[in-house]
Amino acid sequence: MDALIESIWADHQFSPNVDKINFQFINSIHSEFRSDETRLKIIFNNLISNAIKFHRSDNTPFIKISASEFLEYFEFTVADNGMGISPKLKDKIFDMFFRATESVQGSGLGLYILKEALSRLEGAVNVESVLGEGTTFIITLPK
Repeated sequence: MDALIESIWADHQFSPNVDKINFQFINSIHSEFRSDETRLKIIFNNLISNAIKFHRSDNTPFIKISASEFLEYFEFTVADNGMGISPKLKDKIFDMFFRATESVQGSGLGLYILKEALSRLEGAVNVESVLGEGTTFIITLPK
C-alpha cells in the first residue's frame, strides 16, 4: 500500500498548487493485504485527484489517507479540508456524468468509476462531508 499511494501522489506532483497541500499517509495494516492493484489505483487516484482539485486556497490544505484493518475487512479513509459537498448533492456524486460544480474541470465519471471498481472488489464506499469544511471517503474491502 505504501508504494501504491506514494506512486499515485507522485503522479499528481505537477497539478496546480499541489505543493501547498500537506499530504499524509498512515498505514496501520499489519497482515497481508492482497487485492487488484489496477482497481486500487483507480480508486485512490480518483480520490486523491478530487481532493487536489477541490482544495481551498484560503486555508492550509491537507489530504490524509489512513489504512486500518479489522477482523473481517480493511478500511481506508481519504480525508481533506477542501470545499466539501452540499448535503443536497451528496446522494448524486456517484452517478455517471454528475458534476457538483462547473468551476472545476472533469467529466463526472471519476466517482462513478470508483464505485464500479469497488463493486468488483466486493467493497463499499461511504462519504461524510461538510460544505466549506471538507470531505472524508471511507472505503471498506473484505479480507
